[in-house]
Amino acid sequence: MSDQPSSDRAARIMTLLQFARKAGQLVYGHEICKKQMQSGNIFLLLTAQDLSEKTREKMRLAAQEAQKPVRMFATQDEYGRALGLPRTGMIGILDNNFAQKILSYFMH
Repeated sequence: MSDQPSSDRAARIMTLLQFARKAGQLVYGHEICKKQMQSGNIFLLLTAQDLSEKTREKMRLAAQEAQKPVRMFATQDEYGRALGLPRTGMIGILDNNFAQKILSYFMH
């Protein structure tokens, strides 16, 4: 997992997540993310900073097995507010282009 992006980059990530949600390229919640990860449909998994360590580790291992990147970003409440979702601890990105663009904001 990389360092957290700057506040400007964090805002851009949230905007990309909003676009991904509108495009139907985002799933959220532990069970659906786990299922989509096992099916090979997730290109990037984002976990909340305040997600339990046990759950985060389970999903990190699942992503590692599927050879997919995982990044820790935002809180459950921040995801919910930004995306109009219930409080959620993980988000799966189903589109490789969205995933790669979001990952680029973690690399600088």
